[in-house]
Amino acid sequence: MFATFAVDSCLNGQAADYPYRDHFHTSCPGQPPDAQALLQAFVDAPPAWAQALMRARDRLMAPLGLKTADLPRQAPQARVGEAVGVFCVWHAGPDELLLGQRDRHLDFCLWLGVRAGRLHLYTGVRPHHLGGWLYLALVWPFHWLIVRRSLARMAAHCSEAAC
Repeated sequence: MFATFAVDSCLNGQAADYPYRDHFHTSCPGQPPDAQALLQAFVDAPPAWAQALMRARDRLMAPLGLKTADLPRQAPQARVGEAVGVFCVWHAGPDELLLGQRDRHLDFCLWLGVRAGRLHLYTGVRPHHLGGWLYLALVWPFHWLIVRRSLARMAAHCSEAAC
């Protein structure tokens, strides 16, 4: 899937920088969350089985020199430069959040935002070499499952927290 990034997002015009892009969205009833609420919902979103998969990934990839880190229980401040597990806050706007990481094998970013009552999550990946493309192929099926489940949990979190 090769989605175009949201026109009104901080990623506008950067689609060509990421050869792999996808986009998932779900209904987000209530008041749209701000960047801090989005970040807390993101931290709370991964189901236990996805966290276990990430820990297994970290154990396998750490010897290869790839970055590893667990998501914190409490989100840090939604400001540029803050670490959020393996992610880093690259942009925090009033109603959007860009998380990402640059690693040896690939660069990736996640854009979160609410537009027209829908919570959107865009992913962009830029592999650096064949190893990055192989890694992407390996995690791609899990990525789809994790993002879909996490997005639903994020929307529920925002509804419960009356974001």
